[in-house]
Amino acid sequence: MEARPARVETPAASPDMGILDLAAALLGLQAALGLVSAVGVAFLLALTGGSPLYVVTLGIALFGPVLALRLAIGLTRPRRWARRGAVAFEALVLLNAAARAFFDRELALGLVVTLSSVVVPLVVCGLALHPVARRATAPGPARRKRRQGRRRFLLVGGRRPHGAVVGA
Repeated sequence: MEARPARVETPAASPDMGILDLAAALLGLQAALGLVSAVGVAFLLALTGGSPLYVVTLGIALFGPVLALRLAIGLTRPRRWARRGAVAFEALVLLNAAARAFFDRELALGLVVTLSSVVVPLVVCGLALHPVARRATAPGPARRKRRQGRRRFLLVGGRRPHGAVVGA
């Protein structure tokens, strides 16, 4: 009789990052769609000889994709601020889609618009709020100890008392 291979368990120190990686990939997709839109705005600006005030519009059009890429980078390295920021960013995207649907009653939702402003934000919010993602971005024991050492250092006025070891 052959021996079965041992089950491979992921250690608690390295949680499953698949959920955050998927959320980061979807944020990258959303950023790519936003960059295509911003390039279209720039092309129309150059083609029509538009007012220089449209440069502000181009800056606003570039802000969203740049922020989405930054959040995606933060999600690939398990950062808590990136997970919270991704949820807030996607909530704003969903709010924008709801406002557009409310004010423009004849809004024809095409496939790309529906994907980039409704489906992807809902999926990213669901992934970022999943308990596995929360555990992956929770501070580990080494990080807690570092923070505690900093707190002790700050409590004594930025000076270490004679013979004191920070973090002990």
